[in-house]
Amino acid sequence: MSDAKTEYSMAVTAIKKQSEIDEDLAKNLENSYLEIRRFGMNWVKANINDVVEEIAPGAHAEIHGRKVYYYNADRTMVVIADVAGYVRVAQIIPKDSGDRFHYLDVHGQSADNYTDEKGKQHGRKRSDKNAYTHYRIKHREEM
Repeated sequence: MSDAKTEYSMAVTAIKKQSEIDEDLAKNLENSYLEIRRFGMNWVKANINDVVEEIAPGAHAEIHGRKVYYYNADRTMVVIADVAGYVRVAQIIPKDSGDRFHYLDVHGQSADNYTDEKGKQHGRKRSDKNAYTHYRIKHREEM
């Protein structure tokens, strides 16, 4: 089992250092921290090591702007960790104009619908779906 948490922490340090000389990146980081302060209290915490091991076993961190990506072996799924301390899982949908992501729950399952107590499936509102596709990264002592 790789230690994605250590790789993530090292990547965050590198991103923050780069933001000292890159104004656009610095602004992106600021927006990221605003987003987690605004919405993050509703997000469940997840162990990034467990998420990476389940979705992209053996993957190593790749920095993309303010985010750290962990791709699975065939690059159809990705764990995306934001510098602000949250993680998402996405299915990669190839497009001619660049890849698109379909965000999933922490186990790689669709978060688009839910099943009510009667067994009927319903679509989730966007705000509800975000709570099922964003996870706050646990601190080392919580893991």
